[in-house]
Amino acid sequence: FGAGWGLGEGWKRVQPPPPAGDDEDKGWICWLGEPLDEPLDEWLDAYKPSKVDRGSTPWISVGRKGADMYSTHGKFLLEPYKPALNPLSEMKAKNKNISQGQKSAAVRSILDTAREQQYVSGKWLLFLGKSADKVWAAVASAVANGRLGHAAKIGPTMGMGDKEVTVCCVYVRDFDNRKEVRDVLIELRKVLKTVAEEEKWERVPQVKGFKPDVFTMIESKTSEERGIPTNMAKDWRLNPTIYKVEDVLPESWVSEGGL
Repeated sequence: FGAGWGLGEGWKRVQPPPPAGDDEDKGWICWLGEPLDEPLDEWLDAYKPSKVDRGSTPWISVGRKGADMYSTHGKFLLEPYKPALNPLSEMKAKNKNISQGQKSAAVRSILDTAREQQYVSGKWLLFLGKSADKVWAAVASAVANGRLGHAAKIGPTMGMGDKEVTVCCVYVRDFDNRKEVRDVLIELRKVLKTVAEEEKWERVPQVKGFKPDVFTMIESKTSEERGIPTNMAKDWRLNPTIYKVEDVLPESWVSEGGL
């Protein structure tokens, strides 16, 4: 996550710099806690997703008060992942079928490499339309006050069309820590249910799945290498998430075997 706003004596709201460089957190609008930043309620109102131009910053983010947001993962290096990915790319290029066994083996290899690199953070995903402002305020408040994970982010929505969505991510430090993964999911669902009841929505926003950050970085760095967008499903026929909501909810999931 990038530097907070208003560092120094008290807080001072500033305009976000444009996204730049290879560091994924550059250009983010971040709230890292009082007294470095302004009171959370004021910050949330000033930086509602609908008030932020999508061209000015990629993400709006919040960290839990007192949490060390800079130690969530190690250093990502793309090259060690290629032995797992390249055979899938070759099979896809030749229009060959990629079996579920081959996909599972690739995912296991990727996650093992991520463990070696200590790049094991991940996030539960939400895709939001016009409800983004209300949901984000509830999620960000829960994160900042220590009820939900250690960090969250959302994409700006200013100018977003009626049928477009933005992504909201709620972070977990270690995808192997099943208790943490499940606890964050359960609390997130409570937050979503509460905001839906308060706003009298007919439907509660749904959590879509858990994506490890290593998948995101593979997509990002491969896109940079190739000069074109890439994603796990299109380029390697891999599911972009490793945990489904319905699989994680049962308490017994915590004690089951890992990936």
